[in-house]
This record gives sequence, C-alpha cells and structure tokens, in this order.
Amino acid sequence: MANTKFAIPYAGRWLLWSFNDYVDANGNPIQNWRGTVSDTVRAAFDAKVDILHGLPPAQVRRPLVGKLEGYEDVYELRFKEEGIAWRILFCFGPDRQDITFLFPAREVNDRFEPLAAPAIAAERAARVRSSDSQRYTYVTEHDRS
Repeated sequence: MANTKFAIPYAGRWLLWSFNDYVDANGNPIQNWRGTVSDTVRAAFDAKVDILHGLPPAQVRRPLVGKLEGYEDVYELRFKEEGIAWRILFCFGPDRQDITFLFPAREVNDRFEPLAAPAIAAERAARVRSSDSQRYTYVTEHDRS
C-alpha cells in the first residue's frame, strides 16, 4: 500500500505545518467523516494531527505517515482505533507548509475501503496543487469541532 521511504516536497527553512481540509461543491469530506465516527476516533485523529504538527519534514514518515505507491502526491496519516486501521489521505499544498486532508479511508486486508479512495485523493491533490489561483478554492482551514 504505502512506501516506507519517500521525499517530502520541501525547500528551504521549515515552518510549522498548517492544516486544511479539501472542500468542493459536495462539501468537506473530512468534516462529514468526523460527523459519522465516535468521539474516540475523532480524538485519535486529532492526536495524530498534533504529533504531525510538530514534526519537521525529515521526520514525517512511518509509522505515522506513508506515501501511497503509484500516486505522485498522496500520503496517508495512519492510525488504529476501535480495531480499525484508519488512513486519512492527504497532500502537501497548496503552499509549502500546508497539509490538506483529502479523503478518509480504512485499510482492510491491505486494501482501501472504499477502493477508489487513492484515485479520489489523487484527483483532489491535483486540484489543490495546481498552479492557478483556483487551488485556494478547494481548501478550508482544518476544523477540529
């Protein structure tokens, strides 16, 4: 599923990460997911985001983060809670210190549920990382509520 070695898109001085959620005409998939899972799962996700926030790029790696094989700019924030291997797919961008959460998924028997999760995330990552000014219309500040 994910490589253990990967390069973080990074140049120059490191700043603390800023977190965004992908948003489009269908809404915010991360907030929608948060509304369907238990308080325990939300708290576990928030704890992993807190850990990620303090890591410089060289330390963003497994077991916390993995890069998806076959997808140029899709990564997974990995955690297990309530017996479920959660994979919150994300990309770096739109700016260099930004992480944008794209799609929530699970890993079951080395496969994503839903199966289309990586492809959906890759399509969203391309929008977020595009060079035109539209890329900012696809992100909103990550909300922990």
